[in-house]
Amino acid sequence: MARILKYLTNFFNVMSVVVLAFVCWFFLQRYTKPGQEISFFPKHEKLRVGAKLDISLNLLANDRPTFFVALNKGCHYCEASAAFYEKVSQYNKAAKVVALFPNTVPDASEYLQHLNLKTDAMAAEDYSKMGVRGTPTVILADAQGKILGVWQGLLDHTVQTEVLKRLGATDTEAYVPVFADTVALASIANPVTRGSYTYAQVKQMQAQHKPFTLVDIRERDKFGNGHLPGAINIPLDEFEIRGPHEINKDSQLIVDCSYCTECELRQRSNGLPSLCTISAQIVDEAGFRNLALVYDEKAGGKPLSAQNETGHRSGQ
Repeated sequence: MARILKYLTNFFNVMSVVVLAFVCWFFLQRYTKPGQEISFFPKHEKLRVGAKLDISLNLLANDRPTFFVALNKGCHYCEASAAFYEKVSQYNKAAKVVALFPNTVPDASEYLQHLNLKTDAMAAEDYSKMGVRGTPTVILADAQGKILGVWQGLLDHTVQTEVLKRLGATDTEAYVPVFADTVALASIANPVTRGSYTYAQVKQMQAQHKPFTLVDIRERDKFGNGHLPGAINIPLDEFEIRGPHEINKDSQLIVDCSYCTECELRQRSNGLPSLCTISAQIVDEAGFRNLALVYDEKAGGKPLSAQNETGHRSGQ
């Protein structure tokens, strides 16, 4: 009898594990996005504190830490960080400052001057080999290449203060006001518009058969109410999965997100990211570097109503 009870106990223990595994599988299937990778073990991240930075050794300083700033021309968040870079330049005695680019940039010096970033050196590095997924990314490493800190994207005032302190700044010197976040985000609005295209320009490019991909990232119902001819609809929440499979990453990508300068500034002043801001970040993280936005010059940069949208965008 004792042996039978032992077998039964083992059987029920095994069944409990099987049921628990099934429940876990069910919830993962039910509450995760299609195509989302699930792993019970952390991925190996190259850019993590304590890891060794995969970079040319001659770029590392022997007598102090090295502060790497990974940039890319056309990166709007890089330009919005200019005020922060200007502060970083004041502490090149505490750390060697090195600007990195994904490839050789002929006018890199002028670009760094535009960003107010004074560096001790600049170099072209393979971002994928380093583990850099997007720009800007700043990395602090010691003389042996051990990573002391990693910060990615557009840093808010609290993170900027933290980074400056790591570079040797005092509490007073490292102070960055909250208002700096609004100024940095707002600075993206005009450069994005100037560097992008109007609806009329996009139509002209289409008539001239210039190579580019036009993507409308709005929701399907808004796309159905009116859109630019030739645009493909990939709603923003689907871009991470569909974008890399449906669009050539080397092509010029023009995104229609109903860009509106006033809307951008209003959202950012309220501390909220706009649709276009989120779009630019997601598109950049998906590996697309040649990005531009399209806006309506006739509406003064304001979003079109559904009634006007259908007529203007459809060319009626």
